Amino acid sequence: MVQYYKLIIGLVLAWVYCMFMFKKEKDCPRVSVTIYPILYKGMIKIPIDNKALHVHHWLVYLFVLLWLLTNHVPYREFGIGFAIGMIAHGLHYRDCFEFITD
Repeated sequence: MVQYYKLIIGLVLAWVYCMFMFKKEKDCPRVSVTIYPILYKGMIKIPIDNKALHVHHWLVYLFVLLWLLTNHVPYREFGIGFAIGMIAHGLHYRDCFEFITD
């Protein structure tokens, strides 16, 4: 049985996380770690020639959501709510479907 209050708590946690981590569109996240060649200023960017493949956080959380929906793990409903919140946040950016960047 789905416990909807857990989904809502997950959504609220995602909203709080987004308010803390992300500033404006096109800005780097507040925690901007660079680990070449995968992380660049807190974003997943994989270099390809003179450009980079940007893996948006909404796409990562889409796979997390699919995994959570097909597996029974502890705190599953919280995770599903959090993943839905992160996907919604990522899709509200104008550049959410731009995967090749400079």
